[in-house]
Amino acid sequence: MTQHFVQPTFLGIGAAKCGTTAIAGHLSEHPEVSMPSKKEMHYFDEQPFNTESLTTYLKCFSPNKAVGEFTPSYLFMKTCRDRIHEALSPGLKFVVILRDPVKRAYSHYCHAIRNWRDPFYRKLGYPVENLLFEEAIGAEPERLQSGKYHIRHLSYFSKGLYADQLEWYFQKFSKKQFFIGLLEDFVQNPQDFMKALCRFLDVDDTYPFKHLDRVVNAQTSGAIPVHVKTNLYHRYRPSIEVLETILNRDLSIWKPESRAENPISNNGPNNVKCAMDANHPDMSALGSDAVKLINRKTSGRIQATDHSFWLKFSKQRIHISKGHFTGLDDEAEKKKLFKQSVGKVCIEVFSRCNRTCGFCPNAGGTRQKQQYLDESLYLNILQDLSDIGYSATFGFHQYNEPLSDPVIFKRIAQARVYLPGARLYTTTNGDFLDKACLAALHDAGLNMLNISVYGRANRPFEDDYILGRIRHFSDTLALPLKSISSVHGHGYHFSGNYQGLALHFHARNFEVQGFDRGGLVSSSSPAVRTSPCFSPFSQLIVNYAGYIKPCCNIYPDSPEHTPYTAGNLYNGWSIFDGYVNGPLKTWRKHMFTFYPDVEVCRTCTRLEFPDLATRRNIDLIDSMRDVVMPGDNNTGRSVFLDTLQKDRQPAENENVAC
Repeated sequence: MTQHFVQPTFLGIGAAKCGTTAIAGHLSEHPEVSMPSKKEMHYFDEQPFNTESLTTYLKCFSPNKAVGEFTPSYLFMKTCRDRIHEALSPGLKFVVILRDPVKRAYSHYCHAIRNWRDPFYRKLGYPVENLLFEEAIGAEPERLQSGKYHIRHLSYFSKGLYADQLEWYFQKFSKKQFFIGLLEDFVQNPQDFMKALCRFLDVDDTYPFKHLDRVVNAQTSGAIPVHVKTNLYHRYRPSIEVLETILNRDLSIWKPESRAENPISNNGPNNVKCAMDANHPDMSALGSDAVKLINRKTSGRIQATDHSFWLKFSKQRIHISKGHFTGLDDEAEKKKLFKQSVGKVCIEVFSRCNRTCGFCPNAGGTRQKQQYLDESLYLNILQDLSDIGYSATFGFHQYNEPLSDPVIFKRIAQARVYLPGARLYTTTNGDFLDKACLAALHDAGLNMLNISVYGRANRPFEDDYILGRIRHFSDTLALPLKSISSVHGHGYHFSGNYQGLALHFHARNFEVQGFDRGGLVSSSSPAVRTSPCFSPFSQLIVNYAGYIKPCCNIYPDSPEHTPYTAGNLYNGWSIFDGYVNGPLKTWRKHMFTFYPDVEVCRTCTRLEFPDLATRRNIDLIDSMRDVVMPGDNNTGRSVFLDTLQKDRQPAENENVAC
């Protein structure tokens, strides 16, 4: 008896990173559409092509008015067209989704940065992307011709040449068989877009699709450097113009002139120079106190005196002076610089965390064993801060769970005695938090407690579960649940108060808002960093083993990050020596610039404001560098690590468990 298989009536063939995941997901809801549970079948581009494999492929489909699958690489891979033509019905319909090719290329690159380091992808043969976006675009022809890489992996630029790919298909199939939509149209009006797609597939176009505003598989974070964007548009222009003819549609929304782009010289973002005029003053000639530099609207002004600056960066007020880069000998000057500059001190008083969350470097269980920061060192730190009348923020956490050990109450009480004017705070996962614990934190002198509300392990962000956890905390702590603020897809926030102790509950969707922790974990921060980082100026962070860290993302427990620490207080340094004269000097030199070139920071999106990377602001920062670091142009990873090692004095106890 001959067995008959269901043939697809449509294929979604591309393009990659153009919203096909979202659109396929919505389409699969339709009762008159059948699609395999696996979105990308990759039969016509990767699988052996023969009768047996075709039979296996067709078994995946169930009968319905419209039957199909989405594999976005089919559009780009030339062999797919002929295989599809040979294997499937000549009346087959094709769904093609396109988007601004520059944004598509960058999204593809971000996907590579974010995902391909994961062991799962490595086993599948995906390459690790180590180049910056601009470098990867330049290297693409050689990479694809070398034969070392699968053509669909590193084809960031090539996949955006839509006109060539469509015309290749039109040689075998009629244009009438193609639905060609733009992601921009879907985002602007998803209901009308899905109606048109349903009509093309001959299914009910009145079906009420749900959650059409939900973004799926978003991979882009940060900004494309303007000079890179402009050059790419220039290269894509001929293809876009041909596509306009194919679609009989104006595509000016993809062209830079429609957005008043401000091209930057091809010399690259760190080499841009403007003539000094009224908007770009001679920094050393200014004489009034420093008050304001840059804000996110890029309307900032620079004022300076004696080579000292105040920088308004988003909501931060950052102090910058020569001493930050050269070091200081005079003890009083060290203390003065510290007090002027540091707005947050965070001391990780012990190591243990009870969780092994996938978005955290603790996922490997490295923090299950308890190790304490020596109490005498902790009290020395408090005494140093007390000597200068420190009254800013002081915290007790990093990668530990502060409430997992009762010693935290003693450490908070000690800090309150030494620092009566400081704002004491810490962050917890809430696993040990109850009314008795809350009362003890209050009595010890804590001012603010941040509670991170986490979802279930190895599960996507679940709104109902998170809201249930927030209600649990509200009930357990007897806090009135007045209102919960939220941003769709990003998370929730709820605030409370216990006898003056401020409580802030945060539930973040780490698939959208997570950091990659210097490349140690997979997260949603794939973009090349554009903004300077001011953590080495405004914070002092010390972990349980005495290591000074340039920012919270450095994880000295990992051998990959140990070289990036900034010294160790067990070597006898005061906090003022560690802050002013240690390796933090080198960190500041390399992070006080746009597009900082430090490997562990390349994809960091913490305090990243890509809209600051304008030509004017780049020049302003370059001008400041000329004043505080005259003649110091040493950059690059090797120079950075060499200088960091030179500045780091070996600590006698660095290898001793505390």
